Amino acid sequence: MAHLRLPKSWFFSFPLLVFFLFGCVRIPKQTAVLNTMLGTQIAEAKKANLNLINEWAEQRRGRTEAVLYYHWIPNFIINFLKNPVVKKDMDKIVCESKGEFDRALIIRDIVDAIAKQTEEKRKAMFEMIESEKGLLRDSILSHYAEIEKMHSAIS
Repeated sequence: MAHLRLPKSWFFSFPLLVFFLFGCVRIPKQTAVLNTMLGTQIAEAKKANLNLINEWAEQRRGRTEAVLYYHWIPNFIINFLKNPVVKKDMDKIVCESKGEFDRALIIRDIVDAIAKQTEEKRKAMFEMIESEKGLLRDSILSHYAEIEKMHSAIS
């Protein structure tokens, strides 16, 4: 009886064929669905966090306006009117009964000076808020970039 001799290449090829036919790891269909859901949830969480930062900044600006209006501006006006030059001009226009136009000009100048200082203070405070907002936003974007990188490595 003659023995069937297989070529040596068959000896190495057969295990590979068996591995590819039966040994491959199969990923359940639910894995693809879960991966898609995870990607969607990451995107939604990122958007929600960015929206929270924007809302925080908006509320902070609102509180800043309130502080300016109810505290800073009245205290600034009080201190402004204590200035000797301003006090002298105010005493002059309040004590004199004539010169309505001169009084109007002085009051206009006072209002302009107060408005200018208020706008400078507002700008400085809002710049701080925007700076903080930028730092928070950069931190969130960096965090989600890492999460998205990990997610793409899994899928």
